[in-house]
Amino acid sequence: QEVAQATWIEAWTCIGKLSEPRAFASWLRQIAFRLSCNHLRKKKSLHSLPENVAYEPSIAWLWSLLRCLAPAQARVVKMHFEEGYTVNEIASQLAIPAGTVKSRIRLAKGVLRQRLEDK
Repeated sequence: QEVAQATWIEAWTCIGKLSEPRAFASWLRQIAFRLSCNHLRKKKSLHSLPENVAYEPSIAWLWSLLRCLAPAQARVVKMHFEEGYTVNEIASQLAIPAGTVKSRIRLAKGVLRQRLEDK
């Protein structure tokens, strides 16, 4: 649980470094894998790492956090980070200004950041 929380905190603080939104899931898995290895290394039990470590439940946990967002915020966050649409593509598809898309993403990040800090 500690590693999962650290994964989301790092992902959230480094989201600006993600150059290709379509690669979000693999980028997140890499963060989780690296932090898991670091955690195990601290415990000096790296040799006991299972061969088939599944990170999908952690990713599912992140997307479940979207339920705490307003529907409009959740929609643009999913479109941008999960489906890989640009701000302009989202604006066009939803028939709203690009500034509104950016605002919804920014507000959603704030809500999610607060939820993570509360945990």
